[in-house]
Amino acid sequence: YDSLLKTGQIKSSAFSNGNITGTRYEGRFNNDISGVAVVIKMRDRTLTMRTDADVFKEDFEKLLQTVQFNE
Repeated sequence: YDSLLKTGQIKSSAFSNGNITGTRYEGRFNNDISGVAVVIKMRDRTLTMRTDADVFKEDFEKLLQTVQFNE
C-alpha cells in the first residue's frame, strides 16, 4: 500500500481491538474499490482483512472487534 499512501489515496493509522494490534488503511484502493483494510502480524504470517466498499464499513468495524487468535 506504499504507493497509495504516498499519493494520498489512502491513509494509515494504528489498529487495536484490545487484544490485537496492526495497521489500518482507509481510502480508495483503486478505481473500483474504496474501503478499509486492516493488516495484522500473526507469528510468522500476515493477516489482511478488507472490505471493498464503504457501504460495508459499519459491519466490518463490528467484525474487527470480535477477532481473536489462539496463542
